[in-house]
Amino acid sequence: MSTEDLLRSRGLRPGDRVVVCLPRGADLSAAVDGAIAVGAIVTVLPAGLEVDEYIRASAARIMISDSDDAIKAAEDSRIRQVIGSAELQGP
Repeated sequence: MSTEDLLRSRGLRPGDRVVVCLPRGADLSAAVDGAIAVGAIVTVLPAGLEVDEYIRASAARIMISDSDDAIKAAEDSRIRQVIGSAELQGP
């Protein structure tokens, strides 16, 4: 399943906001490319950044991240789903 298909199956729609907080590399590129292909508005946060305020201000519904700090911050925001990079790679 492509990243675009995965994101659509998880409810991402054109115009939705998604936060991507992954280290630079293939997973980051796949996440951003997949979200853009869906038509989402993408915010990329560098891994390791103090992300709490950025995540809360993003108004995103979905976050793609493996960062424990980012996932914890998502609990206090509008984010309803967190997708890990392992899911982007498929089976």
